[in-house]
Formats: sequence, C-alpha cells, structure tokens
Amino acid sequence: MKSDFHFLQEAVEADVKLYSVFERITLGNAQLNRNDQHKARVLTIESIVRTADNLTDEQLKNELNSALENDVKQFKKLREPAQPETLPHLIQKYGWRIGNPETSKSDIPFADRWRIQKALNQPSADGEYLLFKGDLTGIQEYIYHNIEQKRVGGLRKLAQRLRGRSTMVALLSDFLANAYLRELGLSPFHLLFCGGGHFNLLIPADREKELDVLTRQFNTIMRDIFDDKLELLTAQVTCNESIREHAGIYFQQLLEQLESQKYKARAGWLSEVFSSKKKMEGLDNVSDGEMLGKRFPKMQLIIETTSSEKIEDSIGSFRVLWFPTQGNKQIHSLFIAVGFEAANLLLLKNKETINSASIFKVNDTDIFPDDTEWSEDFDFPVSFGFRFFGKNTPLNPESDEILDFEELARPDVRNESERERNGKLAAMRLDVDDLGCVFSKGLKSDDSLERLATLSRELGYFFTAHFDQLAIKHNIYVIYSGGDDAFVVGRWDKLLHFACELHNDFREFASKNEDMHFSAGVYMGNPHFPVGRFYGEAEYWQNEAKSTKEKNRIAVFSHPLGWKSFGEMLLHGADLLKIMGDQKHGDNPKFSSGLAYRLLRIVKTSFYEKTDARNGEKRGQMNPEKFAENISRLRYFFAKQGFSKDKVKELQEGITRNLINTFLKAFDFNNEKSKFARDYLIALNYALFQKKYNGNNNE
Repeated sequence: MKSDFHFLQEAVEADVKLYSVFERITLGNAQLNRNDQHKARVLTIESIVRTADNLTDEQLKNELNSALENDVKQFKKLREPAQPETLPHLIQKYGWRIGNPETSKSDIPFADRWRIQKALNQPSADGEYLLFKGDLTGIQEYIYHNIEQKRVGGLRKLAQRLRGRSTMVALLSDFLANAYLRELGLSPFHLLFCGGGHFNLLIPADREKELDVLTRQFNTIMRDIFDDKLELLTAQVTCNESIREHAGIYFQQLLEQLESQKYKARAGWLSEVFSSKKKMEGLDNVSDGEMLGKRFPKMQLIIETTSSEKIEDSIGSFRVLWFPTQGNKQIHSLFIAVGFEAANLLLLKNKETINSASIFKVNDTDIFPDDTEWSEDFDFPVSFGFRFFGKNTPLNPESDEILDFEELARPDVRNESERERNGKLAAMRLDVDDLGCVFSKGLKSDDSLERLATLSRELGYFFTAHFDQLAIKHNIYVIYSGGDDAFVVGRWDKLLHFACELHNDFREFASKNEDMHFSAGVYMGNPHFPVGRFYGEAEYWQNEAKSTKEKNRIAVFSHPLGWKSFGEMLLHGADLLKIMGDQKHGDNPKFSSGLAYRLLRIVKTSFYEKTDARNGEKRGQMNPEKFAENISRLRYFFAKQGFSKDKVKELQEGITRNLINTFLKAFDFNNEKSKFARDYLIALNYALFQKKYNGNNNE
C-alpha cells in the first residue's frame, strides 16, 4: 500500500499546474482568469506572497525535493502514534503549491484536497458528518478589560498585558480545537480551519453527544479562568457526502445557528454556573496576561501535552494553562518554550506523567530538532508541526523588554539630545471587505469544501505569517492579527508605510482580483491616549472607510480615500518634505511650512466638513462655491511665494514642478482629478507631521 508521502512525492514529480483560487472569485467586478500560476516551492514564512526571483523553476523544484527527502528521514524516526499528528504539517509544507496529478489544471492544492479527503474517509456508520464550529466571543472585552481607563504612555506592564491577552486568544482557539480532536481520538486532518478566534471541524456524525459533554466541560473551565469575559460558543450541522462539492450551504446554516446561539449562551447551564468553583490552582494570573505578554515574544515553540497529572514547567518554558477532562481522565496543558532544548528538558522532567506531546514551531516550518538539542529518554509519542501568528512585539534592543507605546512613538533620531522628542502614535483597524459574500457567493457553483478550505487557509497565511513579516520590517506592534482582520499600533509614519505595503502585497497575493480587498481606519494621537480609546477611534474610521459601495479604502487624517490615491499621496508628501524649507534660496523658491498650512486650509475649506441631511450635503463632498473661490486663492498663494505659472515652467527641480502641477490640476473644474483634491490632505499632513514629530526625517 502506498504511503501518504509516496502520493506527495508523486504529486511533486507530476508538477501539475496550480492556479490561484482567488481567480475564481467574482462578485461582479472581477474578470475570471486562469493566468496566475503558482510556482512549486517549500512553504516558509517568507514565501507566502513572493518567490525568490533569483531561482529558476528547476532550482525551486530541486530545493523542494531535497528538503522533502530530509524531512521524510526525520518523520520515519518518530514513534508510530506521533506520525498522524505530524503528517498534516508536512503535507501542507510541501503540497501547498502543487497541483493534483488527477487534473491538468487546478486551483485546489494537493495539500488541501488530501486533508479534506482524509476527513471525508471517516463518516459515521450511516455516512453522515458533523460540521462543527467553535467561536470565541468577548475577545475585545477580554483584551481591554481594566485597560480602557488607564493611560498608556510609560506603562510597560500595560503593554505586556495587552500583548499577553491577545496572544492568549490566538493560542486558545488552536488549543481548544486540538483538545477536541484528542479527546475524540481524531487526527488533525479533521481540523478544516483555525484562526481569528474560531475553528471548524469535520467529524463523524455519531460523536455529537461526546462533543456536547466536552463543550460543557471546556466552558466551565473557561469561566474559572476568564470570569465570563471570554467564552466558547459552538454550533454544528449534520451533512453528508454532498458537502464535498457544495459546502457553502452547510457553512451558511452553521453561521445562522451560531448567530442564534449568541442570544442564549449558557442556557440550561445554571446548575454549573452556580456550582462553579473558584479559580483553578495556579491560574490566578492567566487572564491578566502580563507574564505571558512578557515571555511570549522571546519564545520559539508552543507545546501541547496530555498527562495523567498536572505537570510543571521548567527552565526555558512557561505553562500558559491546563484543562482537565472527565471523559478520558487526562489533563491537556499548553506551554511555550524558548527552543528545543528547553522543550526537551520539560518533557524529560515530567516523563512519568505525560501521555503525549505536540511541539509547534512558531512562524517557522523547519519543525524537527537537531540531534544535539534532543534526547528521547521517554516512552510517550512526540509529534511536530508549525503555526503562524501575527505577533510582532517591538523590543528595546538594550534591555530586551517590550517597548511601551511612548517609546514606540519616538522618532528615529541620531542626535542623542533629541531622543526624548515627543512622538505621534497611530492605531489601525482593518478587515477584508464583504468576506461573507466572498465565501457564500463569490465562488458561485464552485463552492467545494476543498476550495473553501484553500481560501480560508490562504487568507489565514497572509494575515498571520506575511502580516508579521511586514510588521517586523516597519516596527509595528501587532495587538491582534489573524483570519481576515487585524489591529496594530505603531509610530504614525511607520504605520502608514506599513499599511501601503500591506495593501500592495495583498493585491499581488489575491491575483489583483478587483473583488478581493480590505478597508482600514487609522487614528493618530498622543501616546498617553488610552489604548482602548485608540481601538474605538480606529474602528470608527474603519467604518467610515467602508461607508460607500466601493469600500476598498483607508481613512487617515480624518479622510477616507482609495488605496491607489493613498499611495500616491504618501509619495507626494515625501516629495513635499524634501523641498520644504523656511527660506527662499536664490532664484529657486522653496515651500515653507507656512505655505503648507495655508494649502491645508484651502483644501479643507473646499469641501463640506459636516453632513447636513437637510441640505443634501455630505461630509467630504465638494463645496462648489468655496472650491471656485479657492482656485484663484491657490494660484495667488503660489505666485506670492514665487511659484508663478511662468516660474513653474522654468523650474529645473522636477519634484517642485511636479508638485505644483498636481496641485493646480486637482484644483481645476475641467480636470477629472478635481474630485480627488481633498486627498491632498494626506500629502500635506504627512509632510507637516514629519517636520513636527520626526525632525524632518523621512523614510
């Protein structure tokens, strides 16, 4: 009988073309194409969006074959019970960009078709399945509890607490999903998707009673830990083999049932609520999150164990939480560790009580330890895998402590006397537009379970692995990222450049599909502004960005605009900063800050700043009278500063000439660009903020 690796190797050798699943999605704007062909390559955190340009297809294939050969050798060394737990991760690592040998053209990777087939191979005796969903509710209440009224600046413990609580949410959904599967004796192939605080399982239909018992047990423990701030809601629908080809209808039923559950959470559980004991021993600080937030940024591994007794952490590891279950009378524990040596030490210390262990590399697909850092002087199975997280947390390079938001907002200045300069902090909230419609209608009749699983996984990879890579590049604090949404904080200018690059990468990742996009809201404030308020203000501006049919926008400096224009305005702002000075230099006049402020007022007064339903005026809509008045005012200001029409033509400095021309074209009733004139608020504010907060530094 052929092994799973044999089928994978056959798929690698067949080299079937794989196309992007995003090319199948249409909500009316996108043209369906089959042009975006993926290159076969090993899955890494760096390869989510881009392939190494300097490698040929043959080199990529050789690299894949070599890495696969090495991992197969490591896999065969595992104890037999650990292999089913490890296999899905290796199938994903090598099969995510490989097509299926059964078809000549496909947008479903070998890895996703294989894992769905494995789940479908285990129905109940009558051929039915349960599509089961777990959803963590109260996430924002949990993360910001007792933080809303506090002041952020200078409070390092607050930054750690925020990091810890958001990490807990990200860890908990995976931990719960795996605990369900282990209690039911099922492999990770039955996990369809996990991320963004929820997970989906496909399991035999005859396990419904066991699921209900487990859910009650898990919720009781969660109440003990999180005091009802964070709860697990579940829903399930019965389905048959038809889910393979038409999964959309079942997922829609699942979402409707879950929505109804939100209004009757814990119904019928009163006896358990009133009999709930006080917090479990050793978990008093878990819901606070401070210790987890302090330690997680330095950890490379996540460890999940089952044991007959509670196990203790050791040097280099930290116990996050533990769940005892009544059915199998075992304890599920969650640890984090700095590396394989620390993980090995933990397992050896508790080898008499551990039944099994799973070790996951964080944001790294090289999952096996070296022989020098590992010793299997125990009898229980240990499996290996990987998980992606959006988790970047800027650290102080000298103290290795998490930066508080006041430090994060400071400008990068070389002059030591200016390092205490006050900075501006920005927060951004974003999510994918119309994602429900994308999943329910975007694939039309092609909503197979494999295709929906591929789409979920692809979005999950982008908003965890790739998102984190960009956050590291721009020094952005990822408070939360996963699934299809995120909330981040950073120095104002770094965050704007991060947002621009994130959007450009998402366009490339989604095959430039016009129906796949996200909207974002940015709020800027003093770093001492309460972080809970930052979230609320960023969410408000995100909703403003989504307030039109087009969506696909970003709201920044209190102005929503399209992403393309946003990118252009950042470039204009950078150009404006380069030529902004306080004095004229010879015959070549310079922009001054005063002129920039006057231009800012001209732009603002050319549009309605408030919505007045009685007069049919909308905020941001052009005020024709003021706009016409400001056209002549604009030309007057330019001429007064030495930028007459003739002078602009004579200017040899391309940046200055281009800036003047773009301003004048925008303020012209006869030019199509006039409707984007208000977008220049971004360019002007960007340049002025750079001078004010960053000492004229520019990225």
